[in-house]
Amino acid sequence: MAEHKLKTWPGYFEELLARAKTFEVSLDDRGFAVGDVLILQEFIPETKFYTNRELRRVVTHKMAGGKMGIDLGYCILSLANTGND
Repeated sequence: MAEHKLKTWPGYFEELLARAKTFEVSLDDRGFAVGDVLILQEFIPETKFYTNRELRRVVTHKMAGGKMGIDLGYCILSLANTGND
């Protein structure tokens, strides 16, 4: 199990916090795998600053790109709450 820190824009962060968003789309450049933990850090792109808020989610499924309309080199990660937020 690996941990991966990802920048998360405020609107998406709020949806994750409310548990309305249960997936993440990402460049598949980190070797993501089922069981990995994503540390989703709220990031404001206009100011390029982090807000110091973060969420932890565990990867329950990975759909790799190159099929199903997902660009090659990207992936969709299904997420579950870790119970820590």
